[in-house]
Amino acid sequence: MIIIRHHFAIFVTIFLLTMAAGSNAHTQGHALVVVPIADLYGAIPNNTYIPMDAQPAPLCPRLMQALFNEHVEILKEQHDHALIKITHAFHHPYNRPTKILNTYWISKAAIAILDSLPAETHKVIPPPITWTNPTSVAQQRIATLCYPWHDRTSDTTYSAGTRFVITKSSKKHFSVAFWNARTQKIISSTIPKHLCSSLKTDATSQERQAACVALTRSWAHSSPGIIPYIFGGCSMTIPYDPYQPVISSIQPHASNVIDHAHKTMQPHTGFDCAGLVLRAAQCCGIPYFFKNTTALAQGLRALRPNESLENGDLIWTPGHVMMVSDIKKNLLVEARSFYHGYGKVQEIPIGRQFLNIATYQDMCAAFFNHQRLKRLDIAGNVVQELPFKLLKFSSVWDQKKR
Repeated sequence: MIIIRHHFAIFVTIFLLTMAAGSNAHTQGHALVVVPIADLYGAIPNNTYIPMDAQPAPLCPRLMQALFNEHVEILKEQHDHALIKITHAFHHPYNRPTKILNTYWISKAAIAILDSLPAETHKVIPPPITWTNPTSVAQQRIATLCYPWHDRTSDTTYSAGTRFVITKSSKKHFSVAFWNARTQKIISSTIPKHLCSSLKTDATSQERQAACVALTRSWAHSSPGIIPYIFGGCSMTIPYDPYQPVISSIQPHASNVIDHAHKTMQPHTGFDCAGLVLRAAQCCGIPYFFKNTTALAQGLRALRPNESLENGDLIWTPGHVMMVSDIKKNLLVEARSFYHGYGKVQEIPIGRQFLNIATYQDMCAAFFNHQRLKRLDIAGNVVQELPFKLLKFSSVWDQKKR
């Protein structure tokens, strides 16, 4: 009798463990991101702490971030992570600049299989953005956040770039509905219109480019606090004041620049240089899908001698990108890493960025004369001497479907 009871207890234990595991299991197929921000990795991370910044970059496994309501495709699973494919962005490896990579590892807790959700849920999920259909980035009846929004109904803050299905529009608000994974219910709420993109679906490319420049500039001047630089970052919630004393204590080239004050904040929120441009462009309905500097250097064409540099055009150096923000005042916007003493999204005069380059006229002359740029750190020291390109942002509309 004791033996029978013992075997029965083992059977019940195994059954319960199997059921518990099954409740968290995913199958291959299309899924939805159900958390505000999810880190995406090139490989499954081997610890729970993912640094904001890492030097050299391979020390940080984060390559990208996904936002609530974004679509992914599950390819396979391994323990608590799933290998997914995304369609709204891609990167090129440095050693194979024409190869498209758009697969990443993600925590399974951050996604839900679409077919497992109630049928009515599909009505409140925005259609996916995909580079095979460039018009998908500017869809009707979609509210795209340009600034963070805290939903009191679910007590959740959503990042700039998050998209919601509009159910009703008033003078000052969008009524939206979305699936809440925690309550397993559809939530109805209202978003102030001033937090969202105001561009109409028929906005011109010039209007969208101007809006993108204005948006990145506003992020660079967030108040109070700053938007921090994070490697692989592609999100924005609340600007952080606590980073200021951390940044002020950092010495250029310091090997121990780690965000020790924020180890408990997972995932981190902020931008890297390419993520800043990507997120701002897609907020403005621009068919821009490049997640790293290698991809954007391949996808955009260089400034021609008979063309003028414009606000929104990009300054590319190996591993970094900056946006021309004000031609007349010689300003640029970038997400600059901690290793040159900054660690934030900023607007800065090009004369403080490069030695002997005070104006954009100087920069264009250097470009067409095939000169290199001498990059300065926060103390005004030359830290890099780099080849560079001036890239026409408007050429993003000339891309062929992939």
